[in-house]
Amino acid sequence: MDLAELGFVVVVIDDMGTTWQSNVLLDVCWKNLKDAGFPDRIPWIKAAAKRYSFMGISRVGIYGGSAGGQNAL
Repeated sequence: MDLAELGFVVVVIDDMGTTWQSNVLLDVCWKNLKDAGFPDRIPWIKAAAKRYSFMGISRVGIYGGSAGGQNAL
């Protein structure tokens, strides 16, 4: 069963340096995965929770694969 079907709010956020981003963004996080845009997630989640009252920010889970997994960790 999908997480959304269980009642979770699910979003997909693309990291900097992925295939669909410019080389300028890629240069920022190349061999520096800790700076792949993760700090931008906190204000994004807060803004989304402000706009969508059903979103709670007291319990947020994150996960990812590859570099996204490193960011999640």
